[in-house]
Amino acid sequence: MKASTLLSQDDIRSQRLARDQSALDELEAQALDAETAVTSIQAQIVALETSLRAAREWKADVVPRRDALRLSVAAQRSALSPMSTFPKDVLSYIFQHAVRAHDNGRWPEPPYMASYDLSLAKAPYTLARVCTYWRQTALTTPSLWSYVALPNGAMYPAFASHVSLILQRSKAVDLEVLVEYVSSPSSEIFNRMFAAICEHITRW
Repeated sequence: MKASTLLSQDDIRSQRLARDQSALDELEAQALDAETAVTSIQAQIVALETSLRAAREWKADVVPRRDALRLSVAAQRSALSPMSTFPKDVLSYIFQHAVRAHDNGRWPEPPYMASYDLSLAKAPYTLARVCTYWRQTALTTPSLWSYVALPNGAMYPAFASHVSLILQRSKAVDLEVLVEYVSSPSSEIFNRMFAAICEHITRW
């Protein structure tokens, strides 16, 4: 009876060993497959890194040449434009009249209040974006940049930069100043912009 019990325990151990060995064999096979996959992927990564370096070198060579040729083509197109044959003083005169064409009536008599003219504020930037020649002309025409306004809702750093740029590009010409605030604002940005404009009060 005792020998029979021992044999049963051995059988149990043998069965467990067989199961564990089978599971181990399966895991060994999976580990080998995983290692093979890692090796293969690493080889692909090395190949891709080599291709990436080559592509970056190609881009570094092509992009500057493309940009230079793009500028050359733009300059040639600009040179062929009829407007590019105008002397700068004539083009500047045209710009001034184009910008001020809708001025009539913008400054009503009291007690009416003038309102912010967005189209007038944007006009010099629009002209300066057309081509290099127009930009050069616009930047050397201070009267285009004489409209300085502090409208409601524009109290943010980018607008402060715009005001600073206007004051710089307008040089010594008279300024057309508009402040839409009725009461004294507490905005630090407004105070800074208004102080900058006040530095040019002799041009108001």
